[in-house]
This record gives sequence, C-alpha cells and structure tokens, in this order.
Amino acid sequence: EEYEISSKSLGYDPYFIPVLDQKYTSEALAPILQQGPSTLAITGIIITSQRSVTTLSQTVPVLSSEQCQAWQGIPLYIVGETTTSKVEQALDQRLFFLPHKSRPSITTTDHASQLADHLVQQQRQDIPQHLLFLAGDKRREELPTRVREAGYRLTEIQTYETCRHPDLAQQLIHQHPSSSGDDWSIFFSPSGVDHILSLQPPPSSVWLTSTKIAAIGNTTATHLQSLGYQVHAIATKPSISHLLDAIVDYDRN
Repeated sequence: EEYEISSKSLGYDPYFIPVLDQKYTSEALAPILQQGPSTLAITGIIITSQRSVTTLSQTVPVLSSEQCQAWQGIPLYIVGETTTSKVEQALDQRLFFLPHKSRPSITTTDHASQLADHLVQQQRQDIPQHLLFLAGDKRREELPTRVREAGYRLTEIQTYETCRHPDLAQQLIHQHPSSSGDDWSIFFSPSGVDHILSLQPPPSSVWLTSTKIAAIGNTTATHLQSLGYQVHAIATKPSISHLLDAIVDYDRN
C-alpha cells in the first residue's frame, strides 16, 4: 500500500505482480531459542530479511516466558531499516523487547557488506564470539564468509525458503507494457529475476526488453547486469522513498 500511495503521488500508475512466495521453516530455529544464548554461548543475532522476522514471530508461541527472558539483551545485527522496524513491531513485548526490560543493542546497516565491515571491525580476537545467523535459502556468501574469516563462530539457521509464486505466469501473460517505452519494471531480488526468466515459454521477456529497469539495491542490479540487462535506476538504500527517488531522477534527466 505504501508503494502504491507513494508512486501515485509522483504521477506513476503502479501494478504489482507477486513473483516470489515463501515457505517459513521454524523447525531448526525453535530448539536453538529454547536452549538459550547462555547454553550455546551465543553473543549476537544477525537478521538480514523481514522473512526471518516472520519466522521468529511464528516461533515465539512455543517458547516459555523463561526462554524468552533468556534472550533479553542479546545484541541484534540487522540489514535494512525496514527489517529493523519489523523486528521492533512484530516482537514488541514478546521477544528481545520485553516489558520493563532494557532494549537490546541494535546495529542496522543498509547493506550486508556494511554489516560485515562493522562486525569485522568490532571482533576481538582474544574473546571469540558466536553469532546466530538467520537466513533464507538464497542468501549471498559475502557476509557469512567474511564474518567467519574474522574469527567469529557462526551458526546459520535457514528460516525460510523462496519459491516461485504460483500465479506468476498468468499475471505476466495478462499484463503488457506500453509501446512508448515509458514503463518501468522494478525488481526486488536476484531470485525474483531468476524465477521470471525461468518461465517456459517466457512471457516475461517483454518486461526486460521493452521497459526501463529499476532495482531495489546493488545486489539485484549487479545480477541483472550480469545477465546482460541495462539497469536504469538503483535505489541508494532499500526503501520505497530511495527507490522512487532514483526512478524520478532518471525520468527527469
């Protein structure tokens, strides 16, 4: 809804096509949370996606109040302001943000590479740290690789699996860009690009060849470029306002 309101206010007529669907998997996460950070010597949690927050939220009901309290004060390392906002909203008074308790330390960066920089800089070689890394099945290698190379112990838990939305092909068949070349195709993840291109026969090619292309961030833009597509606008931060700023800036110039 926020995308629709913001884009319409700038004179665009958005149409949303769900490309990806998610399967949330809490089976591996629940036992970790039930054991607690002290038992496992966990000193922080890395969260890189809102989907991992959904899995966390779904796991809370299986925890006792004592188990929830055990995680109070654990530092959180998060990619994206939107993900941080969801953590604070979805887990308020449930996990990490319990009533009458001090708020946890939260480090938020715009990109995974920036979070890796932060963790590498703060690592103390004389005190090995153990981080819990909540990730999806499509996560990139840079963050976990650099964190391990810096001396951290990393326990990675897959919290969700990304798959193609069952209605994707039909949605693309029924929508066509205008012949003027003024339309935009906006992509939000490398996996979304791959799922669109995997359709056979490919009803999606027209959206990649007959429109201007925008990407939510550098990772998605780089993936599109590696496939031979020109990216006309890239959000400097993964947010609605920054994405629309990039699109408007291109159209005006």
